[in-house]
Amino acid sequence: MIGQATQETAEPPAGEDEVEALAPFGVELGEAQRTPAGLAIAAIDGRGGKSAAVVALLGPDGTSGRVVELGRVYGEADPPRLAAHESGLLVATADMDASGRMLRLGRIVEEAGRYEAIGTLGERGASLEDFDVAVSGGALGVVWTTPTRQRGKLRLQRLDATHPNPTASSPQSLDGEATEIESPRLTPRQGGFWLTFIARSGGVKAAPRAPAPAAKAGSQEREADEPRPVELGAGILRSTALDLNLKPLGAPITVSGAASHVVAYDRVSAEAGALLVTYRDDDTTPGAEARLLWTARIGLDGSVTRERFEDEGIGAGAPSWLVERAAGRPTRTWLAVPGNEGQLSLIGVSAAGKPEPPLRHEALLGNAEPLLWEAGRLWVGRPRGTTTEIESLDCSLLSRTRP
Repeated sequence: MIGQATQETAEPPAGEDEVEALAPFGVELGEAQRTPAGLAIAAIDGRGGKSAAVVALLGPDGTSGRVVELGRVYGEADPPRLAAHESGLLVATADMDASGRMLRLGRIVEEAGRYEAIGTLGERGASLEDFDVAVSGGALGVVWTTPTRQRGKLRLQRLDATHPNPTASSPQSLDGEATEIESPRLTPRQGGFWLTFIARSGGVKAAPRAPAPAAKAGSQEREADEPRPVELGAGILRSTALDLNLKPLGAPITVSGAASHVVAYDRVSAEAGALLVTYRDDDTTPGAEARLLWTARIGLDGSVTRERFEDEGIGAGAPSWLVERAAGRPTRTWLAVPGNEGQLSLIGVSAAGKPEPPLRHEALLGNAEPLLWEAGRLWVGRPRGTTTEIESLDCSLLSRTRP
């Protein structure tokens, strides 16, 4: 559903048949970004047993839009990554060829709804794993990991985002002592980027057997000596500031504890060039996660301020940042937190990265996937039967935003 939604289900606006094609069973939504012409949402469309990368383009008010096809992708492809800037919208898509997994870069001409291929990034013969892109000051930063003798190698590449046919710099490496590096993410800041990743050490080991929890009413008890799932080694969240040429300004900063087990995180730019992150640090059996999350503010001076937030309303899953921007009003930062039944709750976060209780369940959100908060409306993706619908919600109906 593209358009306006309230606490009652709204009828889709006329003329949205093409964008509705983005929402059948098998569509995996990716990120959403503001663009010069409105809003872009990345996705993988898995209909008919064939996966295709697509980007939905919506007008500023969400009443018009179209789907731009980027081509078929092979393997276990993630949704494309978007990099919007004043000159247009760049998109990076992971794909497979005979030499392994590689990265396709292109641009979307929003006015025409057309995709134009630019080229392929990466290194010949080196398979790409996870990746990300971001734009800062006209520079397009690209980061990816590639396995090298069981070590996750971080590679960085820079392009001129404003050039119609940008030439990529030679890939540079940023190696750590971790056994594996996961989930590299670039975040733009004034004068450069933040690079954040999980450094994992210790490999995979068999987890000890755990006593069975007390059985709930109506549930089946599991055997007391049933083994727990495998346990990963320590997963330490690290971040480092980069300049516009992707050169580190210092050594990577340890954001979580040295013995932490970070399983998921999200990040967003903050005031004074700082970075806000939120993460789940949990070494328990999947499905039995502790009801807590962490936030942290990382300053350009290398300072880290961590905050622990524990609440019975926190369920399994990863929290995500939402930045509320509206003309004539101060920018506000929120965390969208999965609840016990998969229902979303919201909590405000100060500029210092400190959660501001209470954590409030939002019936309007339900089990939606938050995408973007813009001009008093919250864009979400909502599973509904065999479809995934895109909705624009009136934020004045959210209990967390009312006095």
